[in-house]
Amino acid sequence: MLLARLAELRVAQEAGQVVAIADVARTMEHAVATARSQLLAIPVRFAVALAAEDTAAGCQGILELAIHAAPEELVAMSTFGCIAGGAPSTSVQ
Repeated sequence: MLLARLAELRVAQEAGQVVAIADVARTMEHAVATARSQLLAIPVRFAVALAAEDTAAGCQGILELAIHAAPEELVAMSTFGCIAGGAPSTSVQ
């Protein structure tokens, strides 16, 4: 039974149906670090544009664009599709 399960997992892994937990963890760690960096960079990247704005609505628009851009970049860089919602069905270590 155990040998059959191991063989099944090996075949699934070779077919790209499973990924190692460590690979997913590494990808998620990179995604979180990237999101943190992008969010922390907002003040520096948008200070001049915000200073030039005369209205609160204009500032809000700039900030909304800046904040919404970060998740889009994370989805684009996703290696396994986990960030975009396509989590692997099974994992092996």
